[in-house]
Amino acid sequence: QALARHLGIDLTADGIQARNRRGISVIVHGPPGSGKTMISREISERYDCALLNLDQVIIDAIDSAQRSEFAQRAYLMCRDAFEKNMEEQRQTDVDVDHAPAAQLAAHSKKVPDKKKKGAETADPTTQTTTFEAQPLTSPLSVRFKIHKNSPHPSDGDSVEQPRENEDGQYVPDDQEELMTFVLTEDIFVEILAARLQRADCIHGVVFDSLDTSFLANPAQAAIAVLKAINNRSYIYGIITNFSYSKYKEAQARADEIRRFEEQQREQTENEYVEEMGEDEYDALPEEEKQRIDQKRLQRKKDRILR
Repeated sequence: QALARHLGIDLTADGIQARNRRGISVIVHGPPGSGKTMISREISERYDCALLNLDQVIIDAIDSAQRSEFAQRAYLMCRDAFEKNMEEQRQTDVDVDHAPAAQLAAHSKKVPDKKKKGAETADPTTQTTTFEAQPLTSPLSVRFKIHKNSPHPSDGDSVEQPRENEDGQYVPDDQEELMTFVLTEDIFVEILAARLQRADCIHGVVFDSLDTSFLANPAQAAIAVLKAINNRSYIYGIITNFSYSKYKEAQARADEIRRFEEQQREQTENEYVEEMGEDEYDALPEEEKQRIDQKRLQRKKDRILR
């Protein structure tokens, strides 16, 4: 410690965190398909920075065997969200199963006489069943799986078989299914700030988009990211624009590449068919022989038409 003081090195926790924040911070954001992931990867490789995705940072923190206090709180929120979603799905299935019987009972009721007065036909005590539209959540909730942080079973313990979830998919016994949930800002900031203190972020960090399922919108994500970055000296933001004209150009370029690949594939196959010997042809299955015969016949027709 005396040597550190002589050299002007701060060995306190705040000093170590300050040294870890010397690298650059780059936030890349834009609409889907605008190339932000490619740009983020290039910047990360160029400056030897860590490339982070916000959703993956939160999921990795929850999936850690040694969760922090804030990661544990995020885990509990996501677990409650998943259990609530499962309960809503079960209730929906029950309502759907009872719907045909309810409709049949409604049709079997006696039709009231039209000559009767409206006061006589209308029963003020009768309650009508209404289905309220569920509001759209923002952002969209996404399921994800983490590893259970329970000890491994001993040799004498029986190993449970994989269980089946509500969608009919088998979930391994060592995994747990959760659902994304909009976290509070302090939880998100603390988890992200802890991730930025790792060794791979010393030279800098690049954020691939501000889109996340754990915050309400990109604006809130931007505020949380800036709070987690803290007082880094160099913070840059890159917005990838993607206009309709650029979209059409990218679509035309993709179509051109696809046509070129199809031509190359067809040319390679034609050369293979032309150079095929009789022994190689006889060794092929019947379906493949028929396909090659049709291709040879089509090539002959094309030469005749020319």
